[in-house]
Amino acid sequence: MGMRGPQPTPTAVLRLAGSRRAKARGKVEPKPKKKSKPTAPRRLSKDEAVVWRRLCKHLDMIDLLSSVDSDAIEMYAVAYVRWRECERFIKENGIKYPIKNKKGEVTSIGQFPEVSESRSLAKQLVVLAREFGLTPAARARIGIDRLSSGTKGMVSDVSEIGFTAG
Repeated sequence: MGMRGPQPTPTAVLRLAGSRRAKARGKVEPKPKKKSKPTAPRRLSKDEAVVWRRLCKHLDMIDLLSSVDSDAIEMYAVAYVRWRECERFIKENGIKYPIKNKKGEVTSIGQFPEVSESRSLAKQLVVLAREFGLTPAARARIGIDRLSSGTKGMVSDVSEIGFTAG
């Protein structure tokens, strides 16, 4: 059985939301020694690198970017591009195809593998997006939408990060 209860909100996010808990928890939460920005791995494709840069830009705007997050950012970028590829395939080909016997008669209907892959990637993206505060529920919980735009350029629209690239 996993850990119970909701994931703890990072101290930087609590601080942005003006929570009094940020001061108390700041001493307990591990922090990277130096606030360094991650560099995109060379193995990323062009599209993955675009998603990487957009996500890093917005995480930096809300002061949540650190080099220790580079693996999670890479997972998000790779999963997002693969999900878009699956969705593109589904849009062009549909979700089902006929399975025919040797005589050419349709015997049943099959589902393209891209459909289940898309579903799996979408679940993974939601989990990662939640970790970075990119879902409506996560933003409501941390109060990003309530913060003024003067607070180091807050993200007000998730589509700026990558949910609409296509």
